[in-house]
Amino acid sequence: MRPLPTIRPAWRWPLVAVAALAVALATRWPLIGSPFAGLDEQFYLLAGDRLLHGALPYVDVWDRKPFGLFLLYAAMRQLPGDGILAYQLVSTAFVALAGILTVAVARRGAGWTASLAAGGVVIGGSTFLGVGLGEAPVFYDPLVIAAAWLILARRGGGWAMLLMGIAITIKTTAVFEGIAFGVLLLLTHRERGFPALVGRAARYALIGAAPTLAIAGFYASQGDFAAFWFANVTSILRRQGGTSDASLIQLVASLLLVAPLALPAVIGWRRARDRMLLGAWSMAAGLGFLAVGYFAFHYALPLLAPLAILAAQGLPRRAAPIAATLVASLLGWQAVQASPTEQDRSDLARLLKALPADVATHCLLVREGPAILYHAAHACLASPYAFPGHFAAAGEARALGRPRAAILDDALARRPAAIVDRAWPADATRLRALGYRPSGPFTMRLYGATRVPLIVWRRGSDG
Repeated sequence: MRPLPTIRPAWRWPLVAVAALAVALATRWPLIGSPFAGLDEQFYLLAGDRLLHGALPYVDVWDRKPFGLFLLYAAMRQLPGDGILAYQLVSTAFVALAGILTVAVARRGAGWTASLAAGGVVIGGSTFLGVGLGEAPVFYDPLVIAAAWLILARRGGGWAMLLMGIAITIKTTAVFEGIAFGVLLLLTHRERGFPALVGRAARYALIGAAPTLAIAGFYASQGDFAAFWFANVTSILRRQGGTSDASLIQLVASLLLVAPLALPAVIGWRRARDRMLLGAWSMAAGLGFLAVGYFAFHYALPLLAPLAILAAQGLPRRAAPIAATLVASLLGWQAVQASPTEQDRSDLARLLKALPADVATHCLLVREGPAILYHAAHACLASPYAFPGHFAAAGEARALGRPRAAILDDALARRPAAIVDRAWPADATRLRALGYRPSGPFTMRLYGATRVPLIVWRRGSDG
């Protein structure tokens, strides 16, 4: 019997790329096409779409996410369709790319089996830890992993810092990884003397800050720098929630989910080839996770790549097949999960049908509910605060720049054609007095797998 032909090295990476994309599609398939795949990305799509029509983030549509994330969604909105499938497929490609890059970095000190398992962890973790499909870490993770590869391969510190600068415009917490990488780059040049080191540090800092400085300059040129600064700095410092019981439960749950990967990473740290960078990278990603204050599962996604690479490089070769089997089992379990997509589409259609036709001209206010309603109904915004969490989350109260009651008063003063809220709002009597009449409830998936009842308040002819 002839032996099976071996795969030549030149063909390995194309096969890895195809496999990564196939695995990413398979594990994310249950949610692809769902308009409710994630609460945050519904708003990002809305902000990206309105950016294309001249609405400026922080001014016309308010949030504290960096401008680059909205710009990315605006670019994806240029693809055919309503944007939902487009961002989900593009995000899947980003996840596959993160897996491929993880394999490339892991291969510096690990065999193919362990390296492929590390890539599988990053791909599977994007769905396992992600509430939806298009969270910010999905898009900036490949940039961070690519920067790490450039540093390890000595292919250009300036390019690595530029990638990190772009990553920071997608998610501010990438600054921690950027600082760690910058310090490690400087350590490789410490023998050149202090003046040269200072000059190189200034160069790296300027390259890393350049994308953010360009965005800040754009807002300054529009006369909106104050709005940019408040959203990107002041609001972040004012946001609360890190010490609440719910946040602590989220922290413990996130750590438990990451623990099976962290343990072999810690054990393997001493054996890993690139342990200085991988260790610094892991700690920086951990700081980014803790710095947010509210420990949502997807905030832990940046930890997966460095921990998976550490585990791959530190695992004994005999343990690699076992690790690969466990990862394959996780990926298979994710791929066969029941799909809520058709139910989500049906629920959205029912809710859209309940909205009056004039939301496009007389606006819509979603106090609590899916932000995708604004986008799907082509509704104008009754308030710049279009992300429902700004009205619902207790930690947002001091971070909006204005009292929430005043924001709501301004929105109601516009007499929106419809208001969507959980059943029943505390001020239902006030809404009735303003001429609004309720319909519903409409039950749909809002937070993860949780289905909640929503009420549509329609303005009467006398309202």
